Amino acid sequence: MEAGSALADVIYGVTNPTGVLAHTVYKASWEVASDFLSMSLREPPGRGHRYLTPAAAAEHVLFPFGYGGSYSTWAAEVVSVLPATISSAQLAAGANVTILVRVTNTGPVAGARVAHALLSRNAANPAEEWPNTWLPRAGFAKLHGIAPGAAEEAALVVGAWDLSRWDATRHAFTVRPGTFSVAVRDAAAGTQITVTP
Repeated sequence: MEAGSALADVIYGVTNPTGVLAHTVYKASWEVASDFLSMSLREPPGRGHRYLTPAAAAEHVLFPFGYGGSYSTWAAEVVSVLPATISSAQLAAGANVTILVRVTNTGPVAGARVAHALLSRNAANPAEEWPNTWLPRAGFAKLHGIAPGAAEEAALVVGAWDLSRWDATRHAFTVRPGTFSVAVRDAAAGTQITVTP
């Protein structure tokens, strides 16, 4: 019964929207850019936020995964990545990498913001078939009630599952060594995690 009132509150700025998309919304050009008879996610130009090629994303995506409108503006910075280098054995034993993110409300309206990290494997072996980007299981957090000009911090966690792939020899998911780029919403790029053998 209150749906109309809730919608009016968002339209007139009484409530600052904070939700984010859990999928990718494409432009009309996407209809002829991919083969809809093929259900392969990996076949170029790829599908969704995990396998879409950067060129296809730039050309055909209207709203990307994780997009969310707000009446405020936001900035984020990666405060720390601890540890920035970790071994496969440590991850397999239960250790995690914690990405500490500071989110600042740079606009005139108080609101909440979802901070999330997306991982990508640098120079992945094509045979490993890593996605272009993926969201770690605990790689997101919602920060509530951030006043204009204020900042809040969130800890985003990356664990063994997030850095593992199926090992046909061991018949189990195993952590793969390598360098992984971390893209954090509203933050400049450049953060990396290194997994050693």
